[in-house]
Amino acid sequence: MGKAARLYLTIVLAAACGLGGYALARHRHPSSSAVSAEEEAKSTVVPSRSPRLREDAALTAFERMIESGGHDPGLWRVVRRLRSADIEPALAMLAGIPDPEKKAELFSAFYHRWADLDPQAALEAALRTGDEKLRDRLATSVLCAWVKTDPHAAFQAVRDNAGFRFDAIKMIVRTWSPETVFESLKGFPQDERQVFLAIYCEESVLDPARRDSTLAMLKENPAVEDRDQLRDRLFRSWVLEQPEAAFAAAKEHDDPALRQQMLEFGLVLHPGPTLRWAVETGIRPGGAQWEDGYQLWLAFDPPAAREWFREQSVRWNEEGEWKSGRRFPLESGRRHSASRERRKPRRDCRGGNHGSDRGAAAATMGLGRA
Repeated sequence: MGKAARLYLTIVLAAACGLGGYALARHRHPSSSAVSAEEEAKSTVVPSRSPRLREDAALTAFERMIESGGHDPGLWRVVRRLRSADIEPALAMLAGIPDPEKKAELFSAFYHRWADLDPQAALEAALRTGDEKLRDRLATSVLCAWVKTDPHAAFQAVRDNAGFRFDAIKMIVRTWSPETVFESLKGFPQDERQVFLAIYCEESVLDPARRDSTLAMLKENPAVEDRDQLRDRLFRSWVLEQPEAAFAAAKEHDDPALRQQMLEFGLVLHPGPTLRWAVETGIRPGGAQWEDGYQLWLAFDPPAAREWFREQSVRWNEEGEWKSGRRFPLESGRRHSASRERRKPRRDCRGGNHGSDRGAAAATMGLGRA
């Protein structure tokens, strides 16, 4: 046998003996193998971060977002990770944002998260905000979060606050349905329930299915207190949102009082469709409401208003309306049009034109802030 062959055989025998000894040792001392396996497993486990480190990471992510100017598509994902202990340092970070719009957006998201953790403290802080516009936005964010978890507590917190009382009620009733409305009312003070029900009817117009179900519920339940008034409030709100649809639906109700209310509120924001509906319904022209409605229409859409008036003047002359002493809008449409063209559209209390903001009309309906 050559030297190379002998060397190879020696290596093979040594390896075999080593493996045999290792196997024998494992057989004779099983506990030692278990200890070795346990130690080996421990040596390969990656240590997890402590809860404190995870919380610090949430605040660090929030700080990075602030430093970037708040331009982070994952805004809500970052804000939702904040904990109670992060509130004060996060507030300090938010104060340094220079862009007012971005600052308002981040503050709004932050206050929504704060309300998840401590709604009462969040609301109190929001109401202490000096800037009125920002205060409204932050308080609204808090209420939006609060009514989802405890609507009764949220309402009680602003029950005596004229600025946010109706905002809270609107948010609450929007979560109701015709099937649950009466059961939901039981959780609120007896003297407030009719207010909740009235605003529920008004807000139902934002959802066609809920609106139709609410109308059916009022029609089929004669025991509902003031159900005719509730129906009227629904139609008044509906005519502000969708005048043509509301006018068409009102034909099913032969109620002069309802028609008068729809005329009154429709002329505030939708004078054109309202005046057309009025003459088609057979409401006789005349009075300050018709005058004001035509003036608004003429300010917003002069050609359409003039054309309508010319056509109606002929009809009213033929029907003897002018001879009966009615002078709507004036005996001379041309003179009336010229005087209106020099006037600007009226503005509501927030500085917006009638027709672009539902707020002014809603305020006249007793809804508080729109």
